[in-house]
Amino acid sequence: MRAIVATMILAWTMFAAACEPTDDAWPTEPTDQNPPASERPDETGGARRDGPSPDLDQWPSCTLVARSGEGYLEMCNGVRVLHVSGSPYEMGYQMGELLREPVTEIIHLVRNYIDPWGAVWRLLQNVPVNLEPNIRPEFAEEMRGLVDGLNNDVTYEEIVAGNCLGDIFGAIRAFMDNYLDVEFCSLTASWGDATADGELIATRNFDYMNLFHRFNYVAIVHPDTGHSFVHTGITGLIGTHVGMSDIGLTGALAYNSSYDSDMSGVPMLLLLREAIQYSDSVEDALDTIRANDRTMGLNYMFTDGFTKEAEVIEVSGGKTAVRTGDTGDYVIATNHYVAPEMIAEQKGYEPEHTTQCRYHRLNQLFEEHYGKIDLALVGQIVRDHWDPTINAIRPWRTTVCRHDDLEYTPGTIMNDFVSTTTPSVLMKPIDGEYCTTVSRHACEMPYLCLRPFN
Repeated sequence: MRAIVATMILAWTMFAAACEPTDDAWPTEPTDQNPPASERPDETGGARRDGPSPDLDQWPSCTLVARSGEGYLEMCNGVRVLHVSGSPYEMGYQMGELLREPVTEIIHLVRNYIDPWGAVWRLLQNVPVNLEPNIRPEFAEEMRGLVDGLNNDVTYEEIVAGNCLGDIFGAIRAFMDNYLDVEFCSLTASWGDATADGELIATRNFDYMNLFHRFNYVAIVHPDTGHSFVHTGITGLIGTHVGMSDIGLTGALAYNSSYDSDMSGVPMLLLLREAIQYSDSVEDALDTIRANDRTMGLNYMFTDGFTKEAEVIEVSGGKTAVRTGDTGDYVIATNHYVAPEMIAEQKGYEPEHTTQCRYHRLNQLFEEHYGKIDLALVGQIVRDHWDPTINAIRPWRTTVCRHDDLEYTPGTIMNDFVSTTTPSVLMKPIDGEYCTTVSRHACEMPYLCLRPFN
């Protein structure tokens, strides 16, 4: 594993050093991170997008594409929606057969574009040797079914490595103090007095490599054991970044950076899936996270739409702390620790770093719109383009809706590798409503809203 980490550090260093942003990419002077509403001349108090209407597309038109056993694939207003059910192997096989083209394409993309010499990818295929003992046997069986459903040159080792790629980056980040910027994603939950009807709404912005946006999809999963759930992710991954179960439990994660990171824990996407699929309550989900070793620093958020509970559990490899709303009926998590007992675990960030900017901006917007938040409004808030480093609307890496790609020339390797907010997910469990975008930038399309368990 040390060889894997060392090789990836070297590869990243080589192309990142060759593709640095221009000197004027970042403002030279940080400014007030919480400008008054009077300085923002838009009707939503700053929760403004410059793209299409934020209206929720709650009645999508879906067309059946193909079937595989009990599974089937639909296109809903241009979005892949995969339905799988049955045993782990059966669900994996259905995914492989129905998503053969995009899964194969993304694996070939990693082989030929990210790592044209093959050195890093060959090392990554050794990941199962280190991590497979920490993967639930049923998840390993599902990945084997996926490979059999693909029925081509994609290997089981490649699928496992893909499901663990975030953990690999976390291990690299632990070795590279303030160098590799892998801070992705923003999480929110609001309920009670904060929302217009008192019901709970949870959100996740998925900030990830621009390169992968075209592989986004929605999966509705009906396993033989545990709860059914819906999630938005990248084709080829059986683990989850965000999801909602059929009992109204939601779970989501955001990357963090901790000194306490290694590869001896449970891969983060598979751990979140376990918590969503097998938990009957928020406390059950928290217990699942606590009971397992983790690979890296993370912030998980779990909510229950029926009990209106929302908890953030901040974790490092060996330590955890739980927090909820400190200033009202909402809670925010980005990519740094807030719980006092976790601060010593944190690799440091400057005040104008993207995680700090997004955290303070989201808190500001939830406070300004307290008591008025509904799905439509929160869909505007999480696609906000106010840049607190210059006190102006400018889609950038420091905005809630991230546009890191604007720093680099389109078509260059760094433009492909930097983060943009691709899927953005809104969940209102009491209504069974799950809304998502899948475009290159979350602000470029209306939310596709589904009620997968009705």
